[in-house]
Amino acid sequence: MALIAGAGNPTGGSNPSGTGNILNYIGEFVYAYSGSFEGSQTIQTVIDTTSSSQVIVGEFQLNACVATGSPNVGLITGADISFDGQLVARIKADGQSENTPASQLQAVVIPPYTKITVEVDSDDNQAARLGTVTFTGRVY
Repeated sequence: MALIAGAGNPTGGSNPSGTGNILNYIGEFVYAYSGSFEGSQTIQTVIDTTSSSQVIVGEFQLNACVATGSPNVGLITGADISFDGQLVARIKADGQSENTPASQLQAVVIPPYTKITVEVDSDDNQAARLGTVTFTGRVY
């Protein structure tokens, strides 16, 4: 279910809800959090929202699934970022190798009224290994 972001005046701010499928506006800044997701070989939609009437410049951060309490145990996690159903970026983070980044950034420009979807999956099914996706940006 897509939630319309920025109801009312997006540059005036909205009530930040923390995690979930909504863009939160605070002044001219915007953010979204997926909340934690479990490592799974099944594709999961973790962000599904629509931008407001203004252009947003920002970046997504994918954090690979890692076991809490055992940071040396992780998974390879991928994310597809789509705008209006079209893939705009595919990123991968590796929570297994110590010489590979466990977080990846992807810069984007989001046009007005764009449906934003982020889907993730991992190389194994491990409920005790959690990942996240965050988005931070500025409204213009």
